Amino acid sequence: MRFSAVILAGGKGERFKSSISKQLMSLNGKPVLQYCLDVIEPLVDEVIIVSNFQYKDYKCVAGGLTRSESAYNGVMATTGDFVIIHEGARPFLRAETIQQIKELLLCGNDCVDTVSPIIDGYVHNGVSKSKVGRFLGLTPEAFRKDILVEAFLQSPRRDWMDEITMVQTLRPETNIAFIKGESFNSKITFEEDLSFAEGIMKFWTQPITTLPDLSKNVLIFGGTGGIGSACIRRLPNYYAPSHKEIDLSTNDWEIDLKEYKAIIHSAGEYSNQEKVMEVNFNSCVRLVELAEKQSWKGNMVFLSSASATYGRKGIPIYSASKSALNSYIESRHEELAEKGIYLNAIAPSKVDTKLQTAINPNTPRDSMLTPDYVADFVLRYTDTKVSGHIIYLKVGFND
Repeated sequence: MRFSAVILAGGKGERFKSSISKQLMSLNGKPVLQYCLDVIEPLVDEVIIVSNFQYKDYKCVAGGLTRSESAYNGVMATTGDFVIIHEGARPFLRAETIQQIKELLLCGNDCVDTVSPIIDGYVHNGVSKSKVGRFLGLTPEAFRKDILVEAFLQSPRRDWMDEITMVQTLRPETNIAFIKGESFNSKITFEEDLSFAEGIMKFWTQPITTLPDLSKNVLIFGGTGGIGSACIRRLPNYYAPSHKEIDLSTNDWEIDLKEYKAIIHSAGEYSNQEKVMEVNFNSCVRLVELAEKQSWKGNMVFLSSASATYGRKGIPIYSASKSALNSYIESRHEELAEKGIYLNAIAPSKVDTKLQTAINPNTPRDSMLTPDYVADFVLRYTDTKVSGHIIYLKVGFND
């Protein structure tokens, strides 16, 4: 059974008020359209983009005067048994959603719609109504192709709000399943939506949940710190060089990486202004460069900080060093993954360590994360082929 994906990217975007199609606007350095393609493409047998421009080397068909006409053009160009329709202006799509849709179709449902419950007050024609049982209709929508084509051919109308509405109206006997989408309407419609999306993207990545192989050799920098020590307690095979052996505040260190399968960089400096960038950022860059030079392959996990998202009062250089580290990982992880080097970072908020006590001596312990909790996430990323994840951990979600 083959799955086709139709990505709608032919809208005029009159409300967006840009000279560039909103699907092609840069979202954290990548076209909006590419985000959903990156998720959908590996999970389907073909991708059709409906647009009035040729996008890269994808198969593209012309858009229509309405959304319904564009969807018709795209669906008629597909060859699969099932069709998944998604709007290219919705970059917030998870692979789990596509996988769930496929499972529901394969187990006998004719259609699947993605919805999200209305969480704000609901007003209809000036009258407040109960929001119970009311949902936002999102995409992806998915169909057995034969049912969708029959609905298109049943009526000449091409002004349907969406394809689920068309099928429900023309073929009320159709079996439709619903899945829950994200809790916010993530379609980029107005100019400010793009700015909101860039902020959301920082926290969009979900941590991996796979269990790591803790038996392999791991190199740890910062092994005497709270998080480093918590990692060491669970690792039977590790090497944690002391400050005397390797001084990360200088550029005069070298280490043979070949016997290690994973590297954890949890060393941190905050008080000596001349060493903050050297330890927290430059040594990370040097470590990556050593790995490239030695053709090393494996996982590198760096300790970042929630202060990277917004500079914290009293620790400006520390905040800047962690922001620089995150940017470096975001910039390089794709090319390094092609070489077998997988970069990821864990960025916790306040952690109950000596470093945090020195920075914020009056912080109550119950308002901080424990080192063991953070170490659990660090260790997951010592055994994965995922890269580019920057996982923000917050107090309150660690129960």
